[in-house]
Amino acid sequence: MKPDALDPTPKWDVWVVVPANNEEDNIGSALRAISAALADASDRIGRSCTVVIADRCVDGTAQAAKAVCPPGELMVTASVAGNVGMARAIGVRHAQSMVPPRNPERTWIASTDADTLVPRNWLTLQLDAADRGVMGVAGIVDIEYFDELPTSARHFFATSYTAALPSIGDHPHVHAANLGVRLDAYLAAGGWNPLTRSEDRDLWNRLADTGARLESPTSLKVITSGRSVGRVPGGFADCLREQTVKFHDYVRNASHASHASHVSHASHASNGASVNGAPVNV
Repeated sequence: MKPDALDPTPKWDVWVVVPANNEEDNIGSALRAISAALADASDRIGRSCTVVIADRCVDGTAQAAKAVCPPGELMVTASVAGNVGMARAIGVRHAQSMVPPRNPERTWIASTDADTLVPRNWLTLQLDAADRGVMGVAGIVDIEYFDELPTSARHFFATSYTAALPSIGDHPHVHAANLGVRLDAYLAAGGWNPLTRSEDRDLWNRLADTGARLESPTSLKVITSGRSVGRVPGGFADCLREQTVKFHDYVRNASHASHASHVSHASHASNGASVNGAPVNV
């Protein structure tokens, strides 16, 4: 926890919440990236904490997390929720006990995942939006590696996700790995629901229903793992794998249909087809 500096400029209290399920290989890198983001925005932050929710971990996730961050800046709490929405909600409650909010309108909750690397300006960009009166931001993701995914995954992601992003304005995606929300808006929307999947879209929709001012900038981008089996059934990894398989099948079927069409056309031509009434000889 960082103490307030003697500065008349209003500062933000920032809570970073990271659920983790057997992430001993990734949590250290994730926390180092978060620490760099906190340092980058240090002139805007009065107090901050990072909370790791070690949910149903049977590996060394908790120990790996504690080895990276000083105790005063990090809380690692064990959970048996087995539910990603509940784990995120538990993290927010623990952050509230670690850094009690002085003003919910100047308290920012930043959500990410243990297999995700946030950029150095991750919190700076979020607080830029917050200072403009934005109450929630949803960023985009890029994939660190595709080695574990079907061979067409890279092309699918590039064409169906990256290339489809708007050049200006808001994008349509919501990822809990790259999400920020002001505490008063979070409370008004009812916080994280105990959902096993799509907890991010659920919270985002409820924020919108309350009239919260929201932004979805493409400039806010994190790097997430490209593993084929995720920690959350039906989560990003499963969705990416399933959609890639569907995309592969679509391309294969389209290729077969195109080949059959060419064969059919050639057959018609060899049997005396015509163009503009004139016979075609092959």
